[in-house]
Amino acid sequence: MTMEQDYMKKLQERVDRSKEELERLESAAGEAKAEVKQKLSKETEGLRQKIEAAEGKLESLKEGSSEKWDVLKGEAEEAFNSLKDAFEKVKSRMSSKG
Repeated sequence: MTMEQDYMKKLQERVDRSKEELERLESAAGEAKAEVKQKLSKETEGLRQKIEAAEGKLESLKEGSSEKWDVLKGEAEEAFNSLKDAFEKVKSRMSSKG
């Protein structure tokens, strides 16, 4: 496996873990009071969009040329870092709501 293939495999694993975590958050939101549930629903939708964006960047990496690898890798990292930050914010808000 090349370094690029290994990197893309790790990104795919991050996408898969993010989807699993989103499901857990949505399940927890489903148990919340109506007002909190509505707010969390908006936040989880934002997470879903970030996951889709990260998946799009991963697909660009898979389909991209070796000449563009560094640029695409940088864009993918930005998308995955944004996704990670968004998850941390949502989890923080959920834990502060008890």
